[in-house]
Amino acid sequence: FIGILGQDSPGFSLIMNDQSGGSNKQVICLDRTQKEGADKVGNIEVSVKAGNLSMYSDGGDGLTTLNLTGGTFGVVGYDSSVNTGSVQFSDNLTWTAGKIEITLNTNTDSADMLTVNDIVFGGASDATYEFVFDIIGSITEGTEYDYSIMELTGGTFSDDILSKLVGKSSDGQYLANFSYNGGTLILDSFSQIPEPSTVAAILGALALGFAAWRRRK
Repeated sequence: FIGILGQDSPGFSLIMNDQSGGSNKQVICLDRTQKEGADKVGNIEVSVKAGNLSMYSDGGDGLTTLNLTGGTFGVVGYDSSVNTGSVQFSDNLTWTAGKIEITLNTNTDSADMLTVNDIVFGGASDATYEFVFDIIGSITEGTEYDYSIMELTGGTFSDDILSKLVGKSSDGQYLANFSYNGGTLILDSFSQIPEPSTVAAILGALALGFAAWRRRK
């Protein structure tokens, strides 16, 4: 989409459903050029089924629901010179499958922020839901970052919600560690994922130890 949605624009549904199997990405920024006093576009329902949709809004832009059933939903800055940004939905995030992409800039000590009313998980009871972190700068295992990355305006996070969330750096080298404060989800730190060769060596050592124990028995 390229164009202008003015004050008389009706509400609509925005669906990302890329069937090409590639890495196509759509970026949409709302309200950056709105004139002062103009009405905002209202009642925009966003769904991501496949592909990658990233959005920016500066509040009051009429975004209502976010439905994630596949693909990736991300947050962007208001233009290409700004690495991190925010997007706000007045209603719930329904998260069945797919990923949420968050940019962290350790050089400027900033992170994307996604705001929704509450989270509804649509997958199986034992399903997990993944954040992918695009890192600008560098990260160090064990360093406390304390980045607020998600806000619930009508709900609160809990240990049960936290147990369903996983996070990885986009290069696959680090796992994210989360905490929460009321309705705010916080990225605390990262833990390095062991190399496959390291895991294999550990498993081999355990197997040898178990075999030795069996012989002693």
